[in-house]
Amino acid sequence: MEQLIAIAMAETEDTAIFGTTQISNGPLNLTGTSGLSTLLVGGSANGGNLSYSDLAGTIAKAYSVKARGPFA
Repeated sequence: MEQLIAIAMAETEDTAIFGTTQISNGPLNLTGTSGLSTLLVGGSANGGNLSYSDLAGTIAKAYSVKARGPFA
């Protein structure tokens, strides 16, 4: 029973963090964060295989927004 509750809570947390709207009494969602820059893998919202152009695009985006590390 403990494992089922833990899995349910983890799913709820994932939904809250990666959702498009903020839920009450939940963790802050990443997509609603002010100043967040995103790039789609393969140019698709459905994801896909990570390619060299995705990595190069990430570096270019980080440079354009003057991102500062450390990146962990």
